[in-house]
Amino acid sequence: MILRWIIRGSFAIAVLILAAAGYVWFKLDGGLVPRTTVEALAARLEPAIAVSRPDPATFGPGPYPAVILLHGCGGLIRDGKRRPVTDTYAALANEVGLLAVTVDSFGPRGIDEQTAIDKICSGWWMRGMERAGDIVAALAIARQMADVDSDRLAIAGWSHGSWAAMDVLTIDFDNERPHGFTAPVTEPLKGLRFVFLAYPHCGFPARTTARGWVEDVAAYAVLVENDTVTSEKNCLVAFDRVNADGGNIKVEIMTGATHAFDENDLVDHPRLRFNPEAAAASHALFREGLQTFLLDPQ
Repeated sequence: MILRWIIRGSFAIAVLILAAAGYVWFKLDGGLVPRTTVEALAARLEPAIAVSRPDPATFGPGPYPAVILLHGCGGLIRDGKRRPVTDTYAALANEVGLLAVTVDSFGPRGIDEQTAIDKICSGWWMRGMERAGDIVAALAIARQMADVDSDRLAIAGWSHGSWAAMDVLTIDFDNERPHGFTAPVTEPLKGLRFVFLAYPHCGFPARTTARGWVEDVAAYAVLVENDTVTSEKNCLVAFDRVNADGGNIKVEIMTGATHAFDENDLVDHPRLRFNPEAAAASHALFREGLQTFLLDPQ
């Protein structure tokens, strides 16, 4: 009798373990992501997108190269106001002649800052492959703008945003799609020439280390030495994989800085501090990348 109960109990435990593993895999593979299309997602995101343009007196009426800006896991809004980091980089892009498109991934989904910190920064919600869909949708929106040169496009992401930027480059769009998409997308990254990655998350379940990049695109990556939020060592492994496959990722490691070092609105935080010197260096790299890959003759 005791042996029988032991066997039944062991079987029940095994079933529970398998069911839990199946659920985790189903979730990681996008099984719980709401179903959508690129058109529907673009329509959802577009009202919250911010567009800033270069001075036409200096750069003419366009069309201009464009850069898509992707905020980190804390979101674009704090206490009802836009956080300044993406606006700072948008202004830098405008100064060299680019149009900037800043995407709010959370507001249109009804996700406030605290929920984002609790659920998205922790990795429970909206992983890179779901937010990769926002990139595809934002690029589609940009291409519809009359003053955008759709053959000269860039993506820039911070932390969670750069995780999404890296994941979208791993997608073989002939055979797969961002999580949640119900229909294939034709050449969604056409015209993409440059990616700027600020302190990205590169560990599991980010895909670059395991898959490399399908897209051949130049990138600049700004990492933080001894990053206490997401390990820069995982990124070095991922970038080595891409470069070994013939990629072109330039890596700059900031010493004496923390994750989110370029966010000048940081509240008191034991692990995050604004560092003006590191921020200035990152700004210079951002401008250099845009100038080199979108403005200079290739």
